Amino acid sequence: MTTPTTTTPDKRPPTLRQCIEACLGNRDFMHEYRRLTGHALGLDTRSGLDRMIDAATGHEPSTVSEPEARQFFDFVRDYVWAPVAAMCIENVA
Repeated sequence: MTTPTTTTPDKRPPTLRQCIEACLGNRDFMHEYRRLTGHALGLDTRSGLDRMIDAATGHEPSTVSEPEARQFFDFVRDYVWAPVAAMCIENVA
C-alpha cells in the first residue's frame, strides 16, 4: 500500500473529501477495508445473468447503500483522516 502524503501541494492538510476519494481509489485500501469490516463496498455482487440483463436494458443499479457509505466515511474519518490531520497540526505547532 502506498504511503499517503500528509499535505496537499499548497502545504495544507488534505480535506476529508480528498482523503475519502483517495481511499476509494486505492485498491489495496479497499481490499483491506472489506476484509476488516466484512462489507462489500464497491463490489458488484450481482449474478452474471443480472449483469447481462442490466447491460441490455441500460439499468445502472446503485451498488452502495446509504448506511454502508456512512460507515465507510466514518471509518476513513476516524482511522485515516483524523490521524493525518493531527500529525499536520503537530508539525505546525
